[in-house]
Amino acid sequence: MEGDLQQIAGIANVAGAFVCDNGGEVIASSEPPVLATVAMASLGKEAARAFSALDAAGTRASRVEFDFDTWRLVARDLGEGLLLVVCRPGVDAALLRMSADIAISAWKADTRAQKRLTKRKAQRSQLLAQSQLDAPAWTTWRLLETRA
Repeated sequence: MEGDLQQIAGIANVAGAFVCDNGGEVIASSEPPVLATVAMASLGKEAARAFSALDAAGTRASRVEFDFDTWRLVARDLGEGLLLVVCRPGVDAALLRMSADIAISAWKADTRAQKRLTKRKAQRSQLLAQSQLDAPAWTTWRLLETRA
């Protein structure tokens, strides 16, 4: 898994890549880690919440991209977890998608990678409990949940 993440991190304008379980806990990352573990876990949690919100809204997605002024976060849904890639806006998106697809296919065929993903099985729904969200996010989530 780490070797595949290192290959993704080697793409021009990619700062690093990591895999989180559905609770945001970091399972693997490229070397050196792109961010502190706490920051990566926070990004993982928010990406998992985004996938859950899209699913609840009836718009299931397998990839979500967050664009900021100076960087971009690409999140891929692995089912049991998430692949997250931190990059600059000038990244070759097609090459990044292809590289991620190849890595994900390899992980799906690799029993050790699957074991790592399911070992720390976390449910995304735990991230959507009222105790885990601030008041505006909870109100928004309740609106989405009632529409589903």
